Amino acid sequence: DFVRRTWGSGGATSQDSFGNLEVSPPVTVGGVEYPFGRIYWGDAGGRYVPHQDLTDFLDTQLVQAPFVLDTSFLCVGHADEWLSFLPDEDAPKGFWLIYSDTELGYEFLEGLDPDTRLERYRTGHGFATVGDIVDDPALRALNEELQEDYIVPNLDTLKAELGLDEGDIIRIPGIFEEVRGCGGTTVALIPGTANYQIFTTPEGVHQVFLPDPFLREDEGGSDPFITEFEALVPSGANYEYYWVDDWDIYHLGLGEVHCGTNVIRTPTGGWWDSAKHLLGD
Repeated sequence: DFVRRTWGSGGATSQDSFGNLEVSPPVTVGGVEYPFGRIYWGDAGGRYVPHQDLTDFLDTQLVQAPFVLDTSFLCVGHADEWLSFLPDEDAPKGFWLIYSDTELGYEFLEGLDPDTRLERYRTGHGFATVGDIVDDPALRALNEELQEDYIVPNLDTLKAELGLDEGDIIRIPGIFEEVRGCGGTTVALIPGTANYQIFTTPEGVHQVFLPDPFLREDEGGSDPFITEFEALVPSGANYEYYWVDDWDIYHLGLGEVHCGTNVIRTPTGGWWDSAKHLLGD
């Protein structure tokens, strides 16, 4: 029941991949309703960009009129590395934008015991304790720069293109770091929580599969980051959160849960009926 279609010739780039080619929930922007949401993708700048023939094709899709985010600060350069959407029937617009925020990341870490030992971070990132992360001046300066130059401007783009305001956004703690071989660009230090996969059951339960942050000494114990995240997002019978150990296979490979999974979604109607107003003449 699927058709596979290729635009252009030559090799694809990472920017052509799902994870970087996404679509928002249904939105209304400036009085214009987009019942099937809007396409968005990340442009990593001169390093690599989506295939021009592909983006030329997408730009003709009036029903889901695309817009572009700046992912040039990221090594992999995918939009799913720091943002996602979470359905919520009680939210003002029927969903929340889940967005990584480095200021909130430091605020969260500074509330923890600095002597908390982090074995996975010691071997995987070179930080043996929470205090080692918090007290690293170069890391803090990097994240302050990312917040000012990329995190905030991209959020402004999302607000404008999707008709959002602060009341539609749930900010979650996030910290990024530079890694060797990435030309000064960054990846998630704390596993990128917004890089999750969501599956809604036929009964309407939103099952959310997220990367385990491992910000705890006892891997079998409670995690303060998980507690913080689940206090920020919707709860109740319609939500189930599953924290997946993707540390070795994806996190250290510069990805997270969403990078390795996909789901099939069912349209709620025909675009030829509910999106005629977007087609002009």
